[in-house]
Amino acid sequence: MSRNKTRTDNIDWLLGHGSDVSLSIGNKLPLQRAVMKRFLKLRQGEPRKSSRNLFTVILKELKAIWYRASIPIQPDNKESEYSKEQITDFNLRMDQLCDLSPSELEKQMSSSRNPNWEEDYNFYIGQKNVPQIGFMQGVDQKNEEKKRNKLKRHSRLRSSRLSASSFSSNASIEQISEILGDDSDEDTNRLDSTDLDYNINCRSSSRARSITLEITSKDLIKGTGQTAYARNLSHRDHLSIAAAFVQSGGGEINQISLSLPTIFWHRRDNRQEIAERVTREFVKPSRAIVHWDSKLIKYLTGKTDERVAVLISGKPEISFPKLLGIPVIPNSTGAAQHRAVVSLLSDREVLDTVIGMVFDTTASNTCRHKGSASAIEATLGSAILWLACHHHVYEIHVKHVSDHVLGTTKNSPSEALFKRFQKEWDSIQQDTANVAEEIQIQANSVVEWGMNCLENETFPREDYRELLELTVLFLGGSVFPFSFRKPGANHHARFMAHSTYYLKMQLLSEKFEMTTKEAESVRRMSTFIAVLHSAAFLRSRLCSIAPAQDLKYLSLMKFYLTEDESAAKIAIKSIMLHLWYITEELVIFAIFDKELADEVRENMVRKLLSRNRPLHFEARKPVFPKINPMAIDYPNQLISFIGPRSWLFFNLLKLREEGLDWMQAPITCWNQMKGYNKIEEIVRSMEIVNDCAERGIKLIADFKDVTKNEQQTQYLLQVIEDHRSHTKSLLKKDLCQV
Repeated sequence: MSRNKTRTDNIDWLLGHGSDVSLSIGNKLPLQRAVMKRFLKLRQGEPRKSSRNLFTVILKELKAIWYRASIPIQPDNKESEYSKEQITDFNLRMDQLCDLSPSELEKQMSSSRNPNWEEDYNFYIGQKNVPQIGFMQGVDQKNEEKKRNKLKRHSRLRSSRLSASSFSSNASIEQISEILGDDSDEDTNRLDSTDLDYNINCRSSSRARSITLEITSKDLIKGTGQTAYARNLSHRDHLSIAAAFVQSGGGEINQISLSLPTIFWHRRDNRQEIAERVTREFVKPSRAIVHWDSKLIKYLTGKTDERVAVLISGKPEISFPKLLGIPVIPNSTGAAQHRAVVSLLSDREVLDTVIGMVFDTTASNTCRHKGSASAIEATLGSAILWLACHHHVYEIHVKHVSDHVLGTTKNSPSEALFKRFQKEWDSIQQDTANVAEEIQIQANSVVEWGMNCLENETFPREDYRELLELTVLFLGGSVFPFSFRKPGANHHARFMAHSTYYLKMQLLSEKFEMTTKEAESVRRMSTFIAVLHSAAFLRSRLCSIAPAQDLKYLSLMKFYLTEDESAAKIAIKSIMLHLWYITEELVIFAIFDKELADEVRENMVRKLLSRNRPLHFEARKPVFPKINPMAIDYPNQLISFIGPRSWLFFNLLKLREEGLDWMQAPITCWNQMKGYNKIEEIVRSMEIVNDCAERGIKLIADFKDVTKNEQQTQYLLQVIEDHRSHTKSLLKKDLCQV
């Protein structure tokens, strides 16, 4: 039910009532207040009229009285110098910060208890620039929590002086702030009522102060066992924690069975029990992709073993790659890895669902005759997709260029430079002042893409984000807030080690002492990484864009020849040896790349339909296309890579004819067709990087010395992986899954 309007509805708190009197009437020239009152009245009377039309009426009234006063007025010409100055001045003022800060902002912020006040103040200064520098990444949760806690403390301190009626749990923010008085922050007035998630009448938390548990010593050890494994606690540490838990609850240690042998046997049985449960709960994927990687593991005793980490991925049944095992193999040959991979796949009964394999491009994996990939495909008895780890491929390109730029020797010179940089890190002043002024090369597209990714938090992992931030900084972009991270380990498992090292050394080149040759080499590498490599590497895990990205990466090298001819030639040579994703079998992914022009994608489908679909596909290593790197026609050349074996992917999906009917339709209709959407979802969910296998190697390296029994080691790995899958954070929602 609508209420009747009253005179107070037409009152402005500054101007008062609007004016019904025309500005053309009177014996004095109108004041600005009178003009605004007249506008207020016209706006209230005709709310649907635009402001421009209303001011036209007002201007007509003003001109009438000014003409009557025989005083000349300014012309309406927008092209006059005065009008241009006014428009320019207006636009400049519109581009300035709508500043609500007090006059002595810096003094007020420095006297606050906020330890990060300087960072906040620098952000404010950056926002006053044109264009603005920096951006916020959500609410500062720590500060918000402090404000809420402060409000709670004030409410408890004053609750004794307030009646229950004055301080009900339904009190509004304004009522609470009024009761609390001036001691509370002004910021509390901006809190929503939903933020008051506590009962103001209560002096203590609504949660229980204590809980009562009745648990046997066996259940206590079993209940904490999986967490103890995941945190790599020894038997002694686990025993100490269990004993402290019992004593803190008032129990008597002498009255329960709790000792080192008890811990040992219960943990042993618990490992097997959990591992067998994990195996029983394993869901067989309808389309599996197998990942593996091997490494020589050295134990504390000095003994060494070659191990291979084997995992499978396959959405939607498997949300994240699943570890099958990390068994010992006699050596690192392709035959040994093949036997281990096939054995684990057979144990889980997934051999018949494998449609692809992801591997590092080492000779033991990719050799046409003795490689593990060829042997696995032969065991399966049919052709599958050879998905060379895309991260590994791009890391190889950087390493080849790096070895060339610093001079190829038996021991990579970059390793020595990286170690020296890491050793001297603590003595280097890590400030970012004047970084942008020293940078000569501007790659606008990379900077724009990088800043957009940072703003949208596209890369949540810290190492990916670090590479992106360094790239944007090097190319002259802004990152706020930013601080250099201490250099980490430089080994095979860190795909981005080379890139981050070079960019840090270049950005801190004035602080890190290098020879003239080293400084020039670092500059060349930083340019290559920032302009050409970083964006390609960070996007390399996306299956649908892999073919187009590889071709574009190669095409850019032609232009890079003018910048650094020798480095570009090395990069081209490396790329030509790793054309995995533009082979007949894998170039088909580009059809689902929405970054490509519709015409290119549609022509790829037409080319595919013009090739007869084979009834049988020979199991063999993919053949790289023969192309001239100096004459790349990007992206149209992707069409030429389509061939009969491009049907392999669709054959592996085992789709019926109706699942491919979208190929006969115009591209504008593809998104409305179930067959296309289903295949697109499969392509986008495919894992084409081997990060999971690298993490498997890291897992066995961390827990290799826990037990000497190989069966127990495999149980342990399953237990730890299961625990980590349920506790991705220490939030309560994850802790409830422990």
